[in-house]
Amino acid sequence: MLKITVNTAKGVVVKEVNLSTTLSGDYLLKEHPEIDIIVMPTKNKILAVPKKDYTEYTYKIQNRLFEMLKRGGVIIVDSIKGSNIFGGMEANYPKESIKEKQDTLQVAIYVITEFLDEERPKHVYAAEYEKAFHDALTNPSSVESTELGEVPHEEFKGSIPKSGFPNKAIYRYTY
Repeated sequence: MLKITVNTAKGVVVKEVNLSTTLSGDYLLKEHPEIDIIVMPTKNKILAVPKKDYTEYTYKIQNRLFEMLKRGGVIIVDSIKGSNIFGGMEANYPKESIKEKQDTLQVAIYVITEFLDEERPKHVYAAEYEKAFHDALTNPSSVESTELGEVPHEEFKGSIPKSGFPNKAIYRYTY
């Protein structure tokens, strides 16, 4: 847990952030189910990498993150680019704040946590929908299912008869 203090339009905000620290001193935010966000204070860089496969959906999440950081004035706009890690996206943030004397690292982490808080309801909804869909398939209600033998068996089902087509001898050898 890291305690950060940031001056915002609402006043001074003190927030505890759940993050991990790497051996090199980088901060790793792993709350998002699709991407990991790494803040590198020694390089003044923010890096977002996919947790699993890189998809168009992953890119959209990274794009939303860096758009929020750009709108918040946290990152240097012309530094947004793809990283040397496959599917990664990165941007630099300034070493020090010129306008207001704030710790730029704490501001960057604060805006990233705001992004994570904004994204959380979307992923909770998606997980609940996936669970409901799975439950509907594996444990259907009595209205949506039939007991074994309830549906009568028909004499002929499907499009290809077992003995071939009686009038079309040529099709008999095809199947």
